[in-house]
Amino acid sequence: VNYQCAKNRTFSVDRSRAPREAKVMMNDKVITLPGGNSAAQEKYSDGDYILYLDGEAAMLEHLGRVLFGPCKSAAALPTRQRELEPR
Repeated sequence: VNYQCAKNRTFSVDRSRAPREAKVMMNDKVITLPGGNSAAQEKYSDGDYILYLDGEAAMLEHLGRVLFGPCKSAAALPTRQRELEPR
């Protein structure tokens, strides 16, 4: 999935389910991030980089600094299904 970000910057993400990971392609560099847990959206992190995905929206951080964001894909994408609390 290609993302268009603020300041006319772009990056791409290729996700896989098994193992759950995301490959981020930016500036001729590929970073593989394992899937993590997040209550609000999809999250992938290796401890240095964190990728957040929620439907068409995306953001990539490095050591707590936003590298790419806010970003949006041109294609409509589903948001992560949130689990409901048991009643």
